[in-house]
Amino acid sequence: MAGHEPLQKFIEGTQLDHASPTLVTATIILTIRDQLVRCDTTAVAGYTIYLPNVSEAIGKIYSITLTADGGDLVIADQDESYDWEGDYSITAAKGNALFYSDGYKWHDIAAHLT
Repeated sequence: MAGHEPLQKFIEGTQLDHASPTLVTATIILTIRDQLVRCDTTAVAGYTIYLPNVSEAIGKIYSITLTADGGDLVIADQDESYDWEGDYSITAAKGNALFYSDGYKWHDIAAHLT
């Protein structure tokens, strides 16, 4: 992971505040405590997860995983994040996304590591 040492060190030093996963089966707006999210789209064929308000989630990382696939999972901001790059989709079971809030913008961590 050459060239990404500062980001990697930051991620390793960050802890999720909420250790128990939030289980989601329908469209929801996450709270700042819902940092570890597990989604099942089998009962509702696809839905949207809205990240918390970016300024309220400053310094936090959110892990969202599609555990059971019955339809696409869409991850969106609440139209308040600077330079949101568009909604993200997870289309297969075991797909995962990590987002970090700097208080101003949501960052797709995986995009910074590739």
